[in-house]
Amino acid sequence: MAITNTERRPADGEMQEFPIKSYPKGDLAMLYCPAESFHLALRKLNRWMHQCPPLMQELEENGYHRFRHCFLKKEVEIILKHFGAP
Repeated sequence: MAITNTERRPADGEMQEFPIKSYPKGDLAMLYCPAESFHLALRKLNRWMHQCPPLMQELEENGYHRFRHCFLKKEVEIILKHFGAP
């Protein structure tokens, strides 16, 4: 991830906050599974999501659509609430 002029590197021992924004599904999957191939990471994230009924219920209540190619900002917040930051 490139650092823009508005971002700064965290000091030693300081945790960098995960940016809450819209992400293409594959990009978010690669953040959770960096050692996997793109397609395997995406399948793994989808499997984790479907194995967590409270997550899926909350996503569906907020307009999640499985055929959309990206997670909206609100959906990313919900995923982070259930799985934590990658």
